[in-house]
Amino acid sequence: AKKTALGIIQVDARQVLQDGLRKELVRQVSEAMHSTLTLRAGVDLATEFERVMSLLGQQMEGFRRSIEYIQDYVDIAGLKMWQEEVSRIINYNIEQECNKYLKKKVLEHNSKYQSKVIPIPRFRSPAGPLNAGSVNFMGRVMNALLLMTSSDTTVFAPESVAWFNQDGTEVAGIKTFALLNSGLSVTGLAGLDRLLAFRIVHHLGAFLRFHKDSVTSYLPLLEQIRDGLFPENSVPRHSSNLYSKSLKKLEKLMAPILSLVLKIGQAQLLRRQMNFVLKFSCRLDANLLYQALTTANTAVLNDVREHYRHPDTAPYPSESNPLLGQLNKLLSASGMSDPFCKIYTVTEPVESLPALLLFFVITYMQKLHFDHQFSTLVRRKQSYPLDGMPFVVGVWTLLKQFHPSYTRQLLAYLGQFVRASVQHVQQQNDGKLTSLPMEATNTLLFIDQFCKVGKIPRSAISEFVPSYVFDHIQLGVQ
Repeated sequence: AKKTALGIIQVDARQVLQDGLRKELVRQVSEAMHSTLTLRAGVDLATEFERVMSLLGQQMEGFRRSIEYIQDYVDIAGLKMWQEEVSRIINYNIEQECNKYLKKKVLEHNSKYQSKVIPIPRFRSPAGPLNAGSVNFMGRVMNALLLMTSSDTTVFAPESVAWFNQDGTEVAGIKTFALLNSGLSVTGLAGLDRLLAFRIVHHLGAFLRFHKDSVTSYLPLLEQIRDGLFPENSVPRHSSNLYSKSLKKLEKLMAPILSLVLKIGQAQLLRRQMNFVLKFSCRLDANLLYQALTTANTAVLNDVREHYRHPDTAPYPSESNPLLGQLNKLLSASGMSDPFCKIYTVTEPVESLPALLLFFVITYMQKLHFDHQFSTLVRRKQSYPLDGMPFVVGVWTLLKQFHPSYTRQLLAYLGQFVRASVQHVQQQNDGKLTSLPMEATNTLLFIDQFCKVGKIPRSAISEFVPSYVFDHIQLGVQ
């Protein structure tokens, strides 16, 4: 590199030009993201979000083309500069937004994304209900997504992979996330994915604290219920009396658990949607990377399985080996990780959790019904603040943090409840099964969706619920 003398100082003119370009690029992109990603209150949120993201996408494309145009004249890697700086801006803002979920916060001067030479500007978040609690534009985007897809007002249809209003109007779907990708780029989507993961960890921690503070006093009652339900392979004596009395006694615990479960389920569904977009983008724009990552992932998984089969001959990678950590980062950034399979937090065994979740599920099955148009469980009345799919995913994610025996135990309890309901109907109708009670039907549909979410085979459920009962339900909902 040629250097120019300015008095006694040697200056690299090319480096000065590059730093100047980067500084101006960071300033303009940061200002554009901050000013554009401010949502107006009092208008339809879905329409406003679409407008804002379309506008930001156009601005980002304009900046990218400008830097691409300059690079041919001044002989610098303009696109590389663009990708590095946009990635730095987004990662810095995500890092600052994540601080609200962390005990040990990353201060601005400690951030690896901040630079003294090319500083990333910070802006005050504008006032307004949509911006409450957010530190910067990434927080505002997450707030808007969470509000648009709220389980209180929308229905998630798994077949359409989209959120709808009760009247069937789509609120957020494939188009919404494609616009997010065009406005915030792949780095922005991966950053939002990380932010949602922090949010899930926060809510799981809140559930564990709630269990410790509020459920502990109910443990003797739950122990008594557990003894009453034992063994799970037979129907308990006076089952209807046992279930109704237990539901009444545990009623106070249900609303706080519902709030946390729905928030966890909603964030998980959003994460999965972002992973779909990232994976599609990777296959389309970087197919060689996709194929290489798929092959590397399969090879590593096979090696890990081999290690558990033959630990002496196939050792596990040492802690100093960066392979697993780096591969995990690449897989997450490419959308090739399943959020439903993630273990977010290390937990101690929680006593009587399956019994508590049994009554939690039964309580809210009464407030849902199967909708043929959405092909899922939806709220029976508009006033009920819950939705079927986030409910199922939230319960699954909660159980995923514990030993698999907890999941098996809950399925055994749910199967026992369905068999008890069938027996109760038969006793009232001289041994004939005319129709199942609503709670039992919905519980079976819950089990079906739960197994699809957790990739649990039907054969694993047949020991708890006879196949003919499932077939009876499926004929009924077709």
